Amino acid sequence: MSSAIFFHTSLDVKELEKRLKQIEAKHPELFEIYFQIDPPLASDRETKEVMLEQGFDFDTVSFFMADLRNEHDVAEQDGADMMKREFSDVEFIALFDNETIM
Repeated sequence: MSSAIFFHTSLDVKELEKRLKQIEAKHPELFEIYFQIDPPLASDRETKEVMLEQGFDFDTVSFFMADLRNEHDVAEQDGADMMKREFSDVEFIALFDNETIM
């Protein structure tokens, strides 16, 4: 069974796309071996409602998903931690399978 990490941000989609390209260039090994990043999307009303229903008080503007290429717990947490550092200047949340905060 495939797992995914959902990353929700306070950035608009264009800015998020730009930042993701910079991060992929900075950490190519992470993306070549462990993660497949899907294109970012704008958060819609339904996405925001799901976040609230799950108890997350976060006004998501955009999000992207990272599919785990290999099931490695260490890589999974390392990837989430790295993304948190890269997006430390904006509102950001990482959710395992879009349910459990990381």
